[in-house]
Amino acid sequence: MSDIRSGGRSLPGEVGLWVFIFFDLGLFGLFFALAAADLGAAPVVFAAGKGALDLTIGAANTLVLLTGSWAAAMGTRVAVGGREVSRWLTAAALSGVLFLVLKVLEYNHLLGAGHAITESAFYTWYFVLTGYHALHVALGIVLLAVVSGRYREGAVPGHRLVEAAGCYWHLVDLLWIGIFLILYLI
Repeated sequence: MSDIRSGGRSLPGEVGLWVFIFFDLGLFGLFFALAAADLGAAPVVFAAGKGALDLTIGAANTLVLLTGSWAAAMGTRVAVGGREVSRWLTAAALSGVLFLVLKVLEYNHLLGAGHAITESAFYTWYFVLTGYHALHVALGIVLLAVVSGRYREGAVPGHRLVEAAGCYWHLVDLLWIGIFLILYLI
């Protein structure tokens, strides 16, 4: 395990995870910039697409992920105890499951109304960004569940593993906030 030290404090999680996080932030940053360029080129198309989205579901998803990040942070904070860590990480994972359920409901609504990925630049970005993010959520659920399970079984895999799971879950949250801003609010 590697420590990155700055002023006597170590970076939480693992170095490899941070490489992935920064790569992913860069990739999503590029996606956001390209989507913003398309928004600038076709504001009417984006306004029409945004009008078809359910802001309530988008806001609920934001609240669900923020709650999950809080639970992940609490799990990291109490990582010295087994079962308590497991409960917090399970709560974070369940927030991801709820997020995906809400996203499927929203997809069903949009697809049922005849909207498809090829309809316009807005729907292309909507389905690409939210679909790619949903893959991140699913991976985060698995990661949180695995770490939670290890703690529940009495194995204490180390604080760095809990930190890594928490950092990844915060990335998922941060990416959603960017998606929510671009697709639902701007």
